[in-house]
Amino acid sequence: MIKTIISSAKSAGEKKILETALKYKIETKGYTCKNYKFDYEKFNLEPVESEKEADFKNIKFSDGLIYICEESFSEDDYFFEIKKFCINKNIHFFCLDLSAGAIHQLSEKIGNFVLENGISYLMFKTDLYVKPDKTDVIKNIFESVVYLLLMKSNPEKLASPIYFKAPDYLSSSTSVESVVEDLIKTIPLKDRVLISKMDESELSDVLLVLGITILSKYYWPKNNLLFEDCVKISGQKNPEEFEIAEIIIKKLWENLKNTHKMRVLK
Repeated sequence: MIKTIISSAKSAGEKKILETALKYKIETKGYTCKNYKFDYEKFNLEPVESEKEADFKNIKFSDGLIYICEESFSEDDYFFEIKKFCINKNIHFFCLDLSAGAIHQLSEKIGNFVLENGISYLMFKTDLYVKPDKTDVIKNIFESVVYLLLMKSNPEKLASPIYFKAPDYLSSSTSVESVVEDLIKTIPLKDRVLISKMDESELSDVLLVLGITILSKYYWPKNNLLFEDCVKISGQKNPEEFEIAEIIIKKLWENLKNTHKMRVLK
C-alpha cells in the first residue's frame, strides 16, 4: 500500500495529486525547484536549484514512478534519461498515457502496478506537454487509485460517501441478477431515477462512483460464480475487475429504465 506520494508539484496535475493524498492522510514529500511559486511547505517539499535536481532527488526517494503523458507525447532525451536512471536504481517505471483508456481503466492499471510491485513510495511526474485541462482527469485517476487500494488493503481509512464496509458477499449474490436486485433495494429512489434517465454514454460517471462499492461488496475477495455469470452475459473471456462492475451497472441501468420511468424528485 502507498505510504508516501512524491512529486515536485511542477504542474497543476501534480499539485492535485498531492492535495488528494493529503485528503486521505497519505504522506507527501520530495524536492521542488525554488523558482516554482507556491506553498511548497504545505506538501512537505524542500526547494532546490533546478527542476532536474528536484526530479532526480525525488526518484531516489521512490520505489516506483508514474510518468504521465498524452497521446501526442514523444519520447525525448529527458524522458529516456529519467527512465534509464530508474532502471539503474531498480525503481519501477510506468508510463501512463491519458488517452489510453477511461479513468477507471487507467486507475486500475496504476493500482495493479502498485500492488504487483509492492510500491510504498510512489512518485508522479507529468510530461511537459500534458495540457492544464487534463488536471481534473489526473486528479480523478489518482483518487480512484486511492479508493481501489484502500478498499483492498485498509478500507476503514476511507472517509467518503462511497465507502461501504465490505462484508463477505452472501451466497445469493452469485449472479448479476441477484446483485442488481440488491442494489435496487439499497440505492435511494432519487438516485435510481437519475440513473434510469441517463444515456448509455453517461454510465461511465456512475461507474466511477458506484464501481468501487460493487466490487467491495459483491466481488472482493474474488467471487468466482459472479465472475462466471459476467463472462456468460458479456461474452468476454477474462473481464477485468472494473469491467465486472461495468457489466453489473449496465444491467442495473437496463432494469431501472424499464421500472423507474418517472420524474426526478425535487
